[in-house]
Amino acid sequence: MSESVEDVSSLTRCFDTPFGTKTYTEISDMIAEPLRVALDEISRGEFTRLPFDTELIRGFH
Repeated sequence: MSESVEDVSSLTRCFDTPFGTKTYTEISDMIAEPLRVALDEISRGEFTRLPFDTELIRGFH
C-alpha cells in the first residue's frame, strides 16, 4: 500500500491550538517568552508563600 503525498510530506509534528494548527517550532516560539517570565518569577521566590497545589500548577499552565 503506497502512502499519499500528504502522508509523506507531513513529517513535522503539528498541534491544534486556539490559534490554528501550529508546528512544533511555532509552538516553541509561542511559549518561550511566557516560560522565561515564569522561570524568572520562580527564581525570585514569588511563589514561596503560596501552597504548592493544583491551582498553582494551573496558573503556570
